[in-house]
Amino acid sequence: MAAEFGTITVAFLIAEFSNFEYLSARYRIAISLGFSGNIIWNYIPILILGSLVGGYIGAMFSIIKGSKFIKVIFEIVSLSVGISLLIKVHL
Repeated sequence: MAAEFGTITVAFLIAEFSNFEYLSARYRIAISLGFSGNIIWNYIPILILGSLVGGYIGAMFSIIKGSKFIKVIFEIVSLSVGISLLIKVHL
């Protein structure tokens, strides 16, 4: 687990402080992490579909409700995920 975290951290630092285009660096990171880890390929279509649907719904709510609503929802989701992770670690 620690080695994977280190790989991800280094990859994002390289992408952040390099002169490469951001999207291109993200694709290179995804490819290098794909070669270094185990990918469950059966999950990929569901993850892509969820990403597209979530992006569409998020954009729709952003247009209808405004950015203040999105910020509140983001904070609630982030807080709930953080609490969930803390509970899982300590139980």
